[in-house]
Amino acid sequence: MEWIGPAPGASACLIESACVEAEALDELLVRWLQEVLFIFQQRHAYVTGAESIDIQGCRLNAVLTARFWDDTQGAKYQEIKAVTYHRLDLRRDGDGWRASIILDL
Repeated sequence: MEWIGPAPGASACLIESACVEAEALDELLVRWLQEVLFIFQQRHAYVTGAESIDIQGCRLNAVLTARFWDDTQGAKYQEIKAVTYHRLDLRRDGDGWRASIILDL
């Protein structure tokens, strides 16, 4: 979200549950990022955090917090048209994960 632009100031807060499913972990990553982008573009809500994230197999459930923004603030945000699978790379790295993904701007 920081790449898109700064979080809106003191605007109303949204707490929302999000759930995505996929057949593989790399697809789950793409669907998760698509969901966050959808919330930003369609609901005008800038996701500021996740209260909880639960991943079971290839299913992700999360409770997100977000701040609303209005059309007058749209010019300060960079547009992301889509999250793509092009050159997607997701792999274990020690105790964590490393991902590389290309966004369509």
